[in-house]
Amino acid sequence: MAEVQPGDGDGIDWQFDEQAQQWFNPETGEYAPAESDPNAPPVYAGYEDWGYDPATGAHIDPQTGAYVDLSTGYNIDPETGYHVDPSTGLFFNPETNETFTEEQAAEWAKQEPEMEYNYDDDEKPDPSVYMDIDRQIKANKAHGRFERQSAFAGQEMKILWMEKLDQRVMHKNNVLLVFALIGIVLMMLHIEVSYDSEAKEIKGTTGLAIAMKFIIGFSTIALLCALFDYYQLQVYIWRKYEKPAGEAAPPGWPNSFLYPFIFEAIILSLHPVPYLFRDKMGIVMFLRAYLVIRVIRDHSKIYKSRHTILSQGYKDRGGPNFNSILVLRIIFDQSPGTCVAGLVFFFMTVLGWCNYICERESPYLMEDFGYTKAVWGTAFILFTGDVKFETHSDFGRMVELVTLLVGVVLYAMILAVMHNKVVMKRSELFGEECITTHNRMIERQKIAAILLQNWWRLERMKRKNRVTTQDYLDFNTVCTRHNRTRQRLDCMDKNSLDPTLDKLLSMERAFNGVQQNISDIKLTQQLLRERAGELVARRKG
Repeated sequence: MAEVQPGDGDGIDWQFDEQAQQWFNPETGEYAPAESDPNAPPVYAGYEDWGYDPATGAHIDPQTGAYVDLSTGYNIDPETGYHVDPSTGLFFNPETNETFTEEQAAEWAKQEPEMEYNYDDDEKPDPSVYMDIDRQIKANKAHGRFERQSAFAGQEMKILWMEKLDQRVMHKNNVLLVFALIGIVLMMLHIEVSYDSEAKEIKGTTGLAIAMKFIIGFSTIALLCALFDYYQLQVYIWRKYEKPAGEAAPPGWPNSFLYPFIFEAIILSLHPVPYLFRDKMGIVMFLRAYLVIRVIRDHSKIYKSRHTILSQGYKDRGGPNFNSILVLRIIFDQSPGTCVAGLVFFFMTVLGWCNYICERESPYLMEDFGYTKAVWGTAFILFTGDVKFETHSDFGRMVELVTLLVGVVLYAMILAVMHNKVVMKRSELFGEECITTHNRMIERQKIAAILLQNWWRLERMKRKNRVTTQDYLDFNTVCTRHNRTRQRLDCMDKNSLDPTLDKLLSMERAFNGVQQNISDIKLTQQLLRERAGELVARRKG
């Protein structure tokens, strides 16, 4: 008998009788009633003297020691807990009536403790809240041990967080572009409103013009603040995820972020400052359009999935960095015609307006000069280099020079696109090579037919004894021409324009030569062996 702790606060130190399989009070010797004993076995008439196993819920036959489920009448295997069919000896599950062998029952019984815990009931971590899965492990250890093997563990969790940071970067670039476009629109509106068509000049000293310049200045300050916020986030991402392991972070911003920030801040800060710069200085604000490149980069599919690509050993295999230039090159390679057309339209529109506001102040200008004719003249400058305007100001000369430079670049891009469309692709080159190979095969057949025809003619003349020396010479000439033609065709088959393929073909020819030499050596050894056998047989004879 073994002592147990008191029950439900009744103050009785209950003891358990192993033989009777019942609880009793050691002070009074009375047994506890079955209905009050939570571990008491079910009572069946005629089986009061049978034992009971609480683990399997079976009664034990005192004569045979067999474990029997009295509710069904089937024996129970004490090791696995499954029922046994006495007619077949197979194990079966009374709930599903599924039968299985003893080996399967033992194997499934071992797996049951591992399958008891249902991990699906665990609370799933929120990726937007937990930056590191280790924090979730500390908060919920049982859940964390399971989630180490889930899709949110390790590198996958980092990728999810980096993608969320990319969305923040995309939002900041969108804000930058919006502020830049607002400043450009205000500048264009200021120049158009302040222009005096009678005096042919921009009145930048009026109250309205100065007020609009101050508004442009305020938008520029907001733009610079948004730029600082953007770089601050970039530095945070670099310190948190992209800094090399073991490298000490410098105080403040690294030079790789500080210098680009200063350069961009100088470009974005250019605007017609009141009382300092001329009104046409606002033309330089079109340089803010470079922010469109970042927006295009952030919305491209290849840039959004770069974290997954980088986690698969992209840099270890020599891949270039994922920057704006690489993304633009990929987009241009996928849609070259659309990109060139968009660039031509953008530069013709912008440079056309710049030429228009610079040339409309010329005293030699025609009366019907307008924005449409300015765009037409800009197109001539871009594609022909022919200037159609009478330049009389420094800003006009500067705009014409920029237009000529942009025209050279666009012209080169158009030529590159046309060249790529005209030049044959790899699949087309493969088809051409197949056609050439087929033609070489036909030429081999022709020279082989000519050789056979001449040989057959020579043999017929030999049978008639009509062969002359000239016939032999002609046949030798045909054989020489045949050999040279075959060598030329074989050389063309075994060489290509690809150096790597030529090396592989050269190695193939070398291996074929070694194989032929080995075959000749084996034949020589076989002949020597046969000759030695004949000599030995002669000596014995």
